[in-house]
Amino acid sequence: MSNSRFSYIEKERPVIKYVSGQTIYAETFEHGRLLSQGWESNGQDVKMCSPGAMRDRSADSFRLVVNGQELRRQWKWDGFKILSERESVIHLSHTDGLLKLDVHTVSDDSGFFVRWLTIHNTGDTAFGITDVASWSGELFQDVTITDPEKGI
Repeated sequence: MSNSRFSYIEKERPVIKYVSGQTIYAETFEHGRLLSQGWESNGQDVKMCSPGAMRDRSADSFRLVVNGQELRRQWKWDGFKILSERESVIHLSHTDGLLKLDVHTVSDDSGFFVRWLTIHNTGDTAFGITDVASWSGELFQDVTITDPEKGI
């Protein structure tokens, strides 16, 4: 699934790439985490790490802490959808069954992106959002291992 601003590949792991002007951002979902694979500002494709290379790195694409508990891991992939020419959304649910998360990303030709999180409480009790960052992760990494055979 792709258009001029978003591309989505689901092979061994979901790979999502966003384009805004000459800026390209890529992320993957693996090991129960949405992970930043890096940025390029010159229109060149992002060099992707092989599956597993980011397992123990602090490269999470967002940060969410609920009731003092950091929710970095244990997410389930519920899908990716292009909502319009400029907006896409990643759907995740936490394995504890108490919340779902929509990660919205807007892209245009300016070289910038806009991102926000929609947090859905699917439990019976209220929870407190202790800390949240709609975008985080590494700007670049030094563990680049590409695998053209797998499309990543």
